[in-house]
Amino acid sequence: MFNFRGFFVSAAILFSGIVPAFASEYEPATPATPASPNANHVFFSVSESLPMTFVVVLAGAFGSIATAPTGANLNLGVYGSYTAGYERVVKDWLAVGGEAVVLPTKMNFTDKTTHIKIGNGIGTFFMVMPTAKFYYMRREHVELYGKTAIGVITSIQDKCHTETDGDGQRYLVKDGSGLSGCNAAFQVDPIGVRVGNSNIGGFLEVGAGLRGILNLGIEVAF
Repeated sequence: MFNFRGFFVSAAILFSGIVPAFASEYEPATPATPASPNANHVFFSVSESLPMTFVVVLAGAFGSIATAPTGANLNLGVYGSYTAGYERVVKDWLAVGGEAVVLPTKMNFTDKTTHIKIGNGIGTFFMVMPTAKFYYMRREHVELYGKTAIGVITSIQDKCHTETDGDGQRYLVKDGSGLSGCNAAFQVDPIGVRVGNSNIGGFLEVGAGLRGILNLGIEVAF
């Protein structure tokens, strides 16, 4: 005769071993500790500023903040961009803040007619932009994200005008330095990588905008 009691006892013992093992296979993974669980981030970075050079020199879109005197052409060289900023993590996927960017420049002026160099000057571009960072992935030592910023740009540059000597040669006369007009500024970095720990890390951002294409920096979290 079939031993029902033995069957149910054996089944209970077997079931009690299978269920915990099965459940453990599908137990939700413990969330990874983010690389920067601290909410406040301060960062410093440097970029090559190539887009800024092309926009000013080729497109001439920033005539209001980089101008040449009457009768002269302006050849502008931008020597990198240097950024300092602050961000605060407000969601697991979002950080907001702002950054200030400085771009040192050198200005060479040439005669519009003869194309002979008639003088030079110096200037500095300044950008102030609110920022938003969108996290794609946050792990213990690595973060992947995208970042966007939009704001204003202005410059302090040598003010000058041209005069003509007795031989009809045009030359440059400097009138001091002053603040130029403002224009829109932007930066879009769809790819950003941060490597480090919860307190400090290095990052690389790739994108397009007036700050540059490649942006390399260091971030401190607290």
